[in-house]
Amino acid sequence: MFDPVYVFRWIVAIFVAGFIGYFGKFLAKIVISKLHKRKEKEKLDKYRFKLEKEKIRKKLKN
Repeated sequence: MFDPVYVFRWIVAIFVAGFIGYFGKFLAKIVISKLHKRKEKEKLDKYRFKLEKEKIRKKLKN
């Protein structure tokens, strides 16, 4: 009823699916963290631009 080759194939298939799932999740976390860092950097750049703009305006008023 349970052929050893059949059982072995299912075990291998389950392990392969597990590895794919684990590394897919790991890769997704890396991609999401990079996107968050990029977004954070853009916000910081906008803030720096705003500060520079205010400094220039103050210099022009004086």
